[in-house]
Amino acid sequence: MDYKTVDARGLSCPIPVMHVTKTIKKESGSFKVFIDDETSFENVMRTLENFNLKVEKTEEEDDYKIIFVMR
Repeated sequence: MDYKTVDARGLSCPIPVMHVTKTIKKESGSFKVFIDDETSFENVMRTLENFNLKVEKTEEEDDYKIIFVMR
């Protein structure tokens, strides 16, 4: 599956949430989010839930997480 990428590494809230919200509103396909801040991760997950989007899976790398969002 081809995923658009939202790279929110190194960004503090609310910027990651703003990037994800923009992607939700502009893109029609699935996407993945790279994120390295726990608070931003929680806020992005809450935003996805508020938009009723399904998180296919999350993966953890050494210093960041990847959220795979299905549409």
